[in-house]
Amino acid sequence: MTQKDKTKEDFIEEINSLKKRIAELENADSDRKQQQQQQQIDAGLQKSGVELRAILDSTPFPVALVDIQDNKINFWSRSATTLFGHIAYTTTEWYQLAYPDPDYRRKVLARWKPALEKAKLTGQPVNAGEYQVTCRDGSMRICELYATFLADKLIVTFSDITERNTVEDALRESEIHYRELVQNANSIIIRWRRDGTISFCNEYALKFFGYTLNEVIGKDINILLPQKETTGRDLSSLVKNIIDQPDQYINNINENICRDGLRVWVAWTNKAVFNDQMQVEEILCIGSDITESKKMSEELQESERQWGTTFNAISDSICLIEPDGKILKCNQATERLLGKSASELNGKFCYEIVHGLSQPIADCPILRMKETKNKESMLLQLGKQWVEVTADPVLDKEQRIVAAVHIIQDITERKNMEEATKNRLHELEVFHKVAMGREERIIELKKEIEYLKKKLVK
Repeated sequence: MTQKDKTKEDFIEEINSLKKRIAELENADSDRKQQQQQQQIDAGLQKSGVELRAILDSTPFPVALVDIQDNKINFWSRSATTLFGHIAYTTTEWYQLAYPDPDYRRKVLARWKPALEKAKLTGQPVNAGEYQVTCRDGSMRICELYATFLADKLIVTFSDITERNTVEDALRESEIHYRELVQNANSIIIRWRRDGTISFCNEYALKFFGYTLNEVIGKDINILLPQKETTGRDLSSLVKNIIDQPDQYINNINENICRDGLRVWVAWTNKAVFNDQMQVEEILCIGSDITESKKMSEELQESERQWGTTFNAISDSICLIEPDGKILKCNQATERLLGKSASELNGKFCYEIVHGLSQPIADCPILRMKETKNKESMLLQLGKQWVEVTADPVLDKEQRIVAAVHIIQDITERKNMEEATKNRLHELEVFHKVAMGREERIIELKKEIEYLKKKLVK
């Protein structure tokens, strides 16, 4: 058919055929472009996936990448395989490996699924809680699980808190032991804030002061302090002073008052607790009841005072000396007798003071006492004075001499009386002899007279 023979319909048909071909070519070009774009997208996704895997593999937290379409686990991080020792390729297999106990597995799933729903709904990471994951070697790791959705992928992050929980358990146990120790301690333990309000009181303290916990917590510490001690000391500023100068009150003894008004004495050890600004925030006080010991101490002091008064009231010289003769204590009569003060006598040897020698005299009663362990004495003339020196041993339970009571008694008057009596007796003896001589002479004269009378009669 020639060009002239073609009809209008033929031209239209050819035009339509040409348009169809052009459309086919355009479609083929579009498909090619789409294919190229898809290839680029796939290459980008593959590259992103590689980068994501590299990032997840480098994190210290175990990570699993789950395809939510088929529940296959596409990726486990290196830290996950290191921690757990085994990997699973499906979620079902993982549940069986990680949670072998059926009952515990059901509890895990009951907690895990609501967390997944929340993560999917919010698009935010969700803390699904703590789980006990069984490892390949049979050991147990406690992990916090976090769920995050990224497109059609689920990223599960495991945070191993086994050591942290162990430390926390140890801390809790330590705290329990600490509280038991504090509550069961036979000591008063109180904490009070810088404003003076009580924040803690152990059982012993409550019983000691006669309060219940509700009656002291939040109350001012001054409820346990009298305004003035029985000694007269003012305690109104004690709390403020402890806050302002805690180092000055690390150890402190003061009088306290119980709920019923009873006065008690307590020896306190105070520990200041500082805040970040190094200001005193609280005071921890540990107290011991010393009421009885203080009473005994006061009685002992009174006894010592009375003993001292009696000791110094004795007119004889009395010294407490060591076995070697060193003076430990002497009364005022000794000071008067020897003309020296107590400070000049104490610590000196008796033979230095009394005799002015560097060693004991030969007949020293202390030397004899050390040999016999009995009371020994001697008479000694000091100028015009006569004294009797006595050494009486002080023995311990093993009968060893630990000290001696050294007494110097002025016997001058007695000695003078003895001398006077002796002289008088001598005089009486002389007189008696004279008198007896005269009596005998008279008798002899009478006999002579009688003889002469008889002779005259003859």
